[in-house]
Amino acid sequence: MARNTTGVKIDPKAVPTAEYDTACRILHSSIRLAMQNPTLRMEYEEWKERRQNREPVSTQA
Repeated sequence: MARNTTGVKIDPKAVPTAEYDTACRILHSSIRLAMQNPTLRMEYEEWKERRQNREPVSTQA
């Protein structure tokens, strides 16, 4: 079965500052909480290392 997905496009400049700040605080707290989990932290560190060791992607056409 084929999946058809569409992305949501948001103009960051249209987001009110108070809403942006609230979202950033929530995201920051969520990341800090997730990184307290040793399993998630280990998976993140492994992902980060794999990303750092891969070949750079060229953006030139």
